[in-house]
Amino acid sequence: MPLERALPQGRSCRIQRAALFAALLAALEGTPASAHAAALDRLERVMNTPYDDLPEKFASLRQPQASLEDRLYGAMLLYLSLSEPLAWRAAVWVGPDLGGDDMQECLRVTGELAKPEAVAALTEELSLVVTGLAPEAQVHGTVRGEQAKFFVQS
Repeated sequence: MPLERALPQGRSCRIQRAALFAALLAALEGTPASAHAAALDRLERVMNTPYDDLPEKFASLRQPQASLEDRLYGAMLLYLSLSEPLAWRAAVWVGPDLGGDDMQECLRVTGELAKPEAVAALTEELSLVVTGLAPEAQVHGTVRGEQAKFFVQS
């Protein structure tokens, strides 16, 4: 049975997708970049999301000069852009508050994904995602006004 059909629908599907994404990150860490294209093509089909330059996006997560924190935030941003249809209707970025004075480095989300019930679920997913690069890492999500913030602790 194709993987796309084997995944259940609903919340458990989202958790499985996050776990699969983490497993893919971990697997790609130990393989040469030349072998990534086939796996990433399959990922696009499974997640039903065409994505320009996907091998380059994953390669950016492996840059030796990037800090672990930058790689973790990059992985969360990439996961959201691949797996979350609402991410296309929301503002999602890493960095300081664009319209305020909050300068904390974190993943920020507005819109439907910033509602408290969505933040709890998304925190669980993102916590799984970051374990693909740093098994000890954790994600904490908070809501402040119309913006959710996700912090990585590694």
